[in-house]
Amino acid sequence: MIKDKIADYWNWRSTSYHQEYMSRITDEIELWEQILTPILPEGKHLNVIEVGTGPGILALALAKMGHNVTGIDLSPEMIKKAQNNAEKIGINASFREGDAENLDLAAGSADLIVSKYLMWTLPHPDIFLDGANRILAPGGRIIAVDGVWYTDTQEQAPAEKPYSAFFDECYEEVRPNLPLGKDNTPDKVVSLIADHGFSDSTWRYLDDYQSFLKTFDTNETTVTPYLVSAKKSC
Repeated sequence: MIKDKIADYWNWRSTSYHQEYMSRITDEIELWEQILTPILPEGKHLNVIEVGTGPGILALALAKMGHNVTGIDLSPEMIKKAQNNAEKIGINASFREGDAENLDLAAGSADLIVSKYLMWTLPHPDIFLDGANRILAPGGRIIAVDGVWYTDTQEQAPAEKPYSAFFDECYEEVRPNLPLGKDNTPDKVVSLIADHGFSDSTWRYLDDYQSFLKTFDTNETTVTPYLVSAKKSC
């Protein structure tokens, strides 16, 4: 099963994923607060779902801003990591296992759905976006952070990365089935989101976040992430 292979990889990666940034987790959360604040309605406490929460950084930033946040991830080991991060820094957010393409949440129950580095990993991003549209209240917002990690001229993670071999093993069958696994440009993501009942789309490169990442000497900082934001059409 494709989903089993995806879960296997991210369970394994949970022990090292984003670990090099944990010494400055509070700085990272503060930066995400600065990035997200201008996008969100002022003075409102939102019901937020972060899908593909991983170590929970966006969920924790939004919870620190006063919102009611639940982080969901396919990987139970990632959920444990997010819960540990929440306990470590004393921020109250909920985390649970779940599938981005089968979100068991009530229609209209969320004001905001966010994701970070999720879209490229999905075998069926259309199903995720249809689910997000259903779950969001009228006028609710979706925010997707991603990056163009792979292109036609770069088929796999650089060999010097310690996780490359296992990534290639797990994703050998998976990657041909990922519509956004290659060349997932901001324009492509904006167009896809618009096709699923969202409007008023905007996007920008996250140069500020990239600058933060570059304070660490790692190979993870070669691509500048971008943020897409759109509203559910009323």
